[in-house]
Amino acid sequence: MEFEMRRLIYFIPLLLVLLVSCTAEEKTADRKEGQKAYSVRVVKVLPQDVPATVELTATLEADEELIIGAEVEGTIKRILKDEGDRAKKGEPLALMDEEDFLLRIEEKEAELEKVKAELEFAEKELERRKTLFEEGMVSRQEYERFLTQRNSLSSLERSIRSVLLLEKRKLEDSRIKAPFDGIVAERYITEGSYVRKGERLFRFLRIDPLKLTINVPARKLKEVRKGQKVTLKVDPYEKEFQGHIYFKSPYINKATKTFLVKALVENKEGLLYPGISADVTIVTAIIKGGFVVPEKAVLFDEEGKSLFVVRDGVAEKRRIKTAGRFKGRVIVSEGVKEGELVVVDGASALKDGVKVRIIE
Repeated sequence: MEFEMRRLIYFIPLLLVLLVSCTAEEKTADRKEGQKAYSVRVVKVLPQDVPATVELTATLEADEELIIGAEVEGTIKRILKDEGDRAKKGEPLALMDEEDFLLRIEEKEAELEKVKAELEFAEKELERRKTLFEEGMVSRQEYERFLTQRNSLSSLERSIRSVLLLEKRKLEDSRIKAPFDGIVAERYITEGSYVRKGERLFRFLRIDPLKLTINVPARKLKEVRKGQKVTLKVDPYEKEFQGHIYFKSPYINKATKTFLVKALVENKEGLLYPGISADVTIVTAIIKGGFVVPEKAVLFDEEGKSLFVVRDGVAEKRRIKTAGRFKGRVIVSEGVKEGELVVVDGASALKDGVKVRIIE
């Protein structure tokens, strides 16, 4: 028993020394940790005029779409435009066999010439009978007979002229033409096929301009207006395409909590097609003297948005408010001041108050 007590007395001081030593090492490690400087890249905040924007995704549509039907029946002789081909307004897309149309026109023209000659003769005879009637040389009955004959021939001439115009119109309609500048989306006929009046021939699209239908979040209702510019980015093109808003829906869709906006997009070069998905930027305002930082500088957590500012080699966390986004940048409306250094690389590893080292 006495031996055990001696051993205990001997080890207690040794344990105390070890505990003190460990504590000192931990404090030293903590101090070293506290002295660690995180490497960051920064940008200086400077005021500039920047556009406030709404950025969404939408799909391009044809501004106008038309199913071209046969105005007359006949046999398709030649197809001049196929699917994917462009055509100017009035340019032929296909031709029917014109032989029957031309034959009917010739028949009516010959018939018209014959009736015109008969009418000219009847006019002269009527004039002569009128003079004789006024002189009492012929009876009223005979005069009225020539008058009736002249009137019948005149009516027949008008009727033949109407039919002739109709036949010429049929000939023109046998030449299927583009109703506006556009592109053939679908072809429903083949050469040699017989089509009846009203039968579908082509599906034709207007693609300059193109239409853009955008579902905008309801919270942006006051910001988006008719006449505002829109900018599109479409793969695989580097260039941006321009357009403008021409319609804004007067109501909110309860199911989606969005409202409908339509825009027209110029497509003079013909690079865009219906069905293409586009990244759309709507410029809602120009903010004078706004502070802009790269998107990657802004952090998100349950409390909202924040970023880190470097002051005297120390990271300072700031809660911020934003006024919009534009081309990978965020407009900061509250939380930073002119000339401050905002962390853009390395922010995710920082905590408020840690030391930082700015690198180029």
